[in-house]
Amino acid sequence: MPLKVWHNFLIGVLGTAIGVGLTFAVNGMVEIHKKSVAKRQTALMAVYDIDCIVHQMEEFRQREDAFFNVSMFLSTHPERIETASQDTLWMALSYLLEDPAESFDFSNDSKEKAFNSSMEALQNLDNVQFYDNVQKCYQQRRDLINQINNEISFKRPVPKEFYRQMINGFGYESFGLNGMLNEETLRHVVRQTFQQPGIPYYLQKYFARKRMLSEYIDKIVLLNQENKLLMDISDDDMDEYIRNNVDKTKPATHKLIAGRWENKHDRQMQVYDFHKDSKTTMTNHTEINVSVFVEDEGVDVSILAPVVYTVEGQWQLEGDSLKMDFNPETVTITSFDLDFSSLPMQALERKKTALKQKNNSTKAPSSSR
Repeated sequence: MPLKVWHNFLIGVLGTAIGVGLTFAVNGMVEIHKKSVAKRQTALMAVYDIDCIVHQMEEFRQREDAFFNVSMFLSTHPERIETASQDTLWMALSYLLEDPAESFDFSNDSKEKAFNSSMEALQNLDNVQFYDNVQKCYQQRRDLINQINNEISFKRPVPKEFYRQMINGFGYESFGLNGMLNEETLRHVVRQTFQQPGIPYYLQKYFARKRMLSEYIDKIVLLNQENKLLMDISDDDMDEYIRNNVDKTKPATHKLIAGRWENKHDRQMQVYDFHKDSKTTMTNHTEINVSVFVEDEGVDVSILAPVVYTVEGQWQLEGDSLKMDFNPETVTITSFDLDFSSLPMQALERKKTALKQKNNSTKAPSSSR
C-alpha cells in the first residue's frame, strides 16, 4: 500500500478514534455534572428542611414561654382574672386544657420520607457522614415528639372532659352571637380551671420542658451546621436554593390585587372588591345565632340568622402585606333571614296557622256580578 494511502488511512482511523473518544468524554462529563447537581440538590433539600424544623421548634418554645408567663401570672394573681383581657384568658385556657388533636408544625415528615425513599440518596451524596448526620437530625425530631406525647411533664393538667362538662351545663345566655363564651362565662371557666389540682405541677415543670426543648434544638443546630461544612454549603447557597425552589410566590402589586376576591371558610364567605383608586367593598355572607324564648313551651331556642352585609373601606399594599381599613358607619345590611326550623314542632304549627290566617285576612274580597 502506498505511503500516502497509509497516511490517509491512519489519519481517518485516528480521527475516528479521537471523535469517539471525545464523544465518550463529553457524555461522561455531562453525566458527572448531572450527578454533581443531583448530589447538591439532595444535600440542599435536607439542610433546608432541617433548618425549617429548627425554626418551627423555636417557635414552639417561644409559644411555651409566652403562654406560661400568662398562666403563671393568673395563677399567682387570681384577682386579675376579673380584669384580664379575653385574649389573655383564652391563652391560659389553651395552655392548660388537654387537646388530643394538637399537632406540631415540626412533626411534618414528608421531606424526611422523600429523602429516605430515594434509592440514590446515599450514592448521590457520596458522603456517608453527611447522610448519617441528616438521619440523626430526623431521629432527634422523632425523639422530641415522642417525649411531648408521652412524658408526664408535657401532659396538660386539665382534662378535656372537664371543659366539655362545664360547657354542656351552660344555657344560651352564656354564649355570644358568634357561639363563643361571653365574657362573664369565660371568666367563670378560667376561675374553675385554675382550681384544678394538676396545675401547680404543670406550671412547675415548665422549666424542665423548656430545658428539654432547648437541648433538642441545640443538638439539631450543631448537626446541621456540620452538615453545611461537610457539603460546603454557604448562606448564599441556601438563599439561592430558597429563591429557586421554595419562594416562588410572585410579588404582589397594586395591579395584581385590583379586582374581585373571594374567601370561603366553613359556612361563611367574604367577597372583596378592590378598586384601582384604593377603595374597597367587602360583602360578608355569614350566620349569627339568635336566642329566642318560646313562651308556650318555656324554652330558649337558638335560631340561625343568615345575614349579608356590605362595608366600605380603603386598601393598600405595605411590602408584601395587604392592609384594609373599613369604616363601620358604612355597614349596610342587604339580606337578613331567620331559620325557624329549630323551633319546637308545636311552635312551628302555631306559626304556620298564624301565617295562613294573616294571608286569608289580607285577600281582597271577590267582586260579584
